[in-house]
Amino acid sequence: TDGFESVPELSDWTHVDTPYWDVINSAPNAHAGSKRAQVTGTTTTESILLKATSTVGYQNLVLSYWYKSVSLEDGDDLYVEYTTDGSTWNNLFTISDGSESTDWQEKTHNLPASTDNNTDFAFRFRSSLENGSDEVNFDDVSLVGDAVVVDEEEDNEEEEEPEETTGNAIYGLKYNDANGNGLRDDGEEGLGGVT
Repeated sequence: TDGFESVPELSDWTHVDTPYWDVINSAPNAHAGSKRAQVTGTTTTESILLKATSTVGYQNLVLSYWYKSVSLEDGDDLYVEYTTDGSTWNNLFTISDGSESTDWQEKTHNLPASTDNNTDFAFRFRSSLENGSDEVNFDDVSLVGDAVVVDEEEDNEEEEEPEETTGNAIYGLKYNDANGNGLRDDGEEGLGGVT
């Protein structure tokens, strides 16, 4: 979870159009702790706050965050997006005029399977706010998932399959099956000198 409390601020994030993204130290106005991330308006281009993080070893990912927005007008938008390849972005949620909230709201997204076990995963907050009084705040951003479980029996079976050979050959592996389960487990040594 990133509550934006660490120093240096936004050090785990990539931010484009830096003057418009900031960490505000204002305990009564943060969702939790004393700080929150904030983007303000008057941008001539889109302003982005991005977090790239490998999800290798994780599945069933859930992205959640708290947000609130102030003074959004028609044409002011903030998009919550993710990518699985570093270039194609998919929209999860849009904050715009009519969907703004001056009170903290929690938003949770169950991410698709394409984000599981992915080296190129990233998510971002992309804003297009036209007026200096426009602002959107984020706090307690969290990405969680379940550890990928590897089936050890499948791994053992894969290790035991012999490589293909050409010509006539007899091959195989003899080992001491100490626990008698018919599988070669860690610590069960191969037997030498068997022909």
